[in-house]
Amino acid sequence: MPLKETANIAGTSLIALKRLPDNTQADKAAVAEEAYKLMQSSETADLVKVTALQIGSELHDSRFYPLAKTILDSNAEVQLKMSAIAAIGLLGNTSDYALLEKYQRSTDIRFRAAAKQAAKNIGGK
Repeated sequence: MPLKETANIAGTSLIALKRLPDNTQADKAAVAEEAYKLMQSSETADLVKVTALQIGSELHDSRFYPLAKTILDSNAEVQLKMSAIAAIGLLGNTSDYALLEKYQRSTDIRFRAAAKQAAKNIGGK
């Protein structure tokens, strides 16, 4: 199932593969693996990485947690950082509240909203 396309079609393909009704655990692991490969490639467009990060974290693949933290420490685009915040909400734990609080105090409403929801997701575990 290698997704050789690293432009927008790869992100759409990941979404479709994740949503297949008959997905087995092996299928989900393969989708997560493709998402991880896209995250690792320097050729992958940022918007595809947004989707890949969300798919991987929704599939509860712990490899995406350190990727999300790295993105937040970088100069990544806003959308990718928002995706990283959401991933931390899905994969993180209460030790991430301090990190999320930083974004809840941001002057950028997009970060505030993403961090607020991520904190709720962690709290709801």
